[in-house]
Amino acid sequence: MTSPNLRRRRLAQRLASFTALSSPFARTWAQAPAPPCPCPGICCPTGIVIPFAPGGTTDYVGRALAKALEHELQTTVVVDNKVGAGGLIGAGAVAQGSKTGGQALLGTNGILVASLITPKSLRFATDLQPVAMIGKAPLVLLVPATSSVRTVQGLLQALKSNPGKLNFASPGNGSTSHLSATLLLQSSGTTASHVPYRGTGPALADVGAGRIDFAFIDINSAAEAMRQGGVRAIGVSSVSRSNLLPDTPTVGQQGVAEFEAVEWFGVFVQSSVPAESSMRWRLAISRALNSPDLRSQLATRGVIPQALQGEEFGQFVNVQGSKWNSVIQRGGLKVD
Repeated sequence: MTSPNLRRRRLAQRLASFTALSSPFARTWAQAPAPPCPCPGICCPTGIVIPFAPGGTTDYVGRALAKALEHELQTTVVVDNKVGAGGLIGAGAVAQGSKTGGQALLGTNGILVASLITPKSLRFATDLQPVAMIGKAPLVLLVPATSSVRTVQGLLQALKSNPGKLNFASPGNGSTSHLSATLLLQSSGTTASHVPYRGTGPALADVGAGRIDFAFIDINSAAEAMRQGGVRAIGVSSVSRSNLLPDTPTVGQQGVAEFEAVEWFGVFVQSSVPAESSMRWRLAISRALNSPDLRSQLATRGVIPQALQGEEFGQFVNVQGSKWNSVIQRGGLKVD
């Protein structure tokens, strides 16, 4: 039979444990950064490859994430811009790099599409291991400010009334902008001529000048062009409206059912990286995405954080691959 003194001690221990877990100190400890890496450069996150040039949205997201991860991991996370071939150079460097998990790729929808168009360069599904999604950012459907078109339905009516006579711009063949417009045309059974440019700036300039009838442009470039005048937003490509353009309805809200064509950002490692290394990335990213500072930084670029990790993120990537491969095959798209 248990003695009264022993029962009192056990009760005191349980109460002490409950009090500790309920205290502000305990909650602070639970949210504290991860302990320092026991094997830096070998099994723990030390660097992120950004496969696009400095200055763009992908670079901004990657650098903001790296800074947040430094706080969580209590170590330096080096950012390395490896540019070229629509992001395939940087992606290939990670896919063919170290198997320890120290270096990761900030992948995007654009890289996935490039790998589908040129599959010999990178097998996205087998060369890379999905770790965690960071977020999504919509594109904006723009027309010249002088255009009579003011809604998505107005644009579709113009396309149907003038089959093959209207044109649309993109920053390059195989870009997310190119695929977004192609998806809209395929979804509505309409046609238009594609005019690829080398970059977003020249494409926007010709939309503003009235030489181009419409274009899907990343939300940051579009918002700046709208402030300067010359272009009008008639829709955003995400499922929900954007915090940067709350008065602009989505394409789906204007009658194109289930339309979504966004740029997404996610972290990948080499396919053979051990589970424990991948997990350290996941835990650190999960903590980072709960940071108000990082979420605020992403929001300024119209990026909506997404909490998909591991297998769930991998399933998302597979669905995206099937979706865009169908658009590519049906449209006969090629990459620059």
